[in-house]
Amino acid sequence: MKNSTTLCLFGMVIMISSCSEPQTHSTFDPDKVLPKKIIDLSPIITEDLPEKMWGKAFVELMGFRGTTQFIHQGVDSPAYVRNSYLEIFNHGGAHLDAPNHTEKGAPSIETYDLKRLMGPVKILDATGYENHTSIPVEDLKALNLTSADIFMLDTDYIPPQNDNELPSYPYLSKEACQYLASIPVKAVATDALSIESIHGYSEGIKAGLSGYRDLIPNHYALLTNGIPLFESLEDISPLRDEEHVIFQGFPLKFKEGNGSPVRAVALVY
Repeated sequence: MKNSTTLCLFGMVIMISSCSEPQTHSTFDPDKVLPKKIIDLSPIITEDLPEKMWGKAFVELMGFRGTTQFIHQGVDSPAYVRNSYLEIFNHGGAHLDAPNHTEKGAPSIETYDLKRLMGPVKILDATGYENHTSIPVEDLKALNLTSADIFMLDTDYIPPQNDNELPSYPYLSKEACQYLASIPVKAVATDALSIESIHGYSEGIKAGLSGYRDLIPNHYALLTNGIPLFESLEDISPLRDEEHVIFQGFPLKFKEGNGSPVRAVALVY
C-alpha cells in the first residue's frame, strides 16, 4: 500500500510539473503576412450589370440576355429569415473564364488549381493607347515576366455609352498573348470586357471567319495552355502606384462551370 501511495504521489508531481512548465508559443506573426491594405477589384453584382458592362449592341450580337434575376424569399414569423435564388450571368462583371468557355469538352471552372489564382502582379499601363489599338508584344517583354507572375492589363475600360456602341479598348495582339502563353505566366487579368478585340471579333464574323483559333485567338492562346483568364475587373489603376501587389480571385465551385464571378482583390504589401 505504501508503494502504491508513493507512485500515485510521484505521478501527481509529474503532472503538476508538466502543467507549470511554460507553453511553447508559435513564432507566427500575422502582422508580417497580412497586407497593408486590400483593394477591391470587383463591381457590385446587380440585375443590370451584364448589359452595363457589355453594352446592348454586343449582348444582342452574341444572342445573350442582358439581365440577371434575383428572387428573394422568406418568412417573417416565427422569426425573420430571408433566402435568395440568384440567376447570374457568369461572364458579366469580374469573372474567371474556364477552358470550356470556348472549347467543347475542355476542363471546367472547378478543376482550376487555386494556387494558379493568386500571385504577384506585373501591370502593363495601356491607358496611353487609343481604343481599337493592338498592343505589341515588345511592350510586354519590357516587364520581364516570369512563370510566377500574374500579368495584368490596365485599359481604363469605359463601357458602351449608347445602345449602338460596341465595347472598345486597347487590346493585346495575338503575338502578345502567345508570348504570355510561352512563358507561361501564372494567370492573365484585365479590366477590359474581354482579352479580345470585340471589333475584331465582329469584323471577323463579317469576313466569314469561324472557329476558336481564328475568331478569338487570344482566348485560344491562353486557355488552351491552361492559363487562368480574369476579365472585367474594376478600376485597377490604383495598383500602378504600388510596388508589391498580390492578386487573388477565387471562383464559385460550379459543377462543369464555364466561368464564374469572382471577388477579385489586390493585396498591397
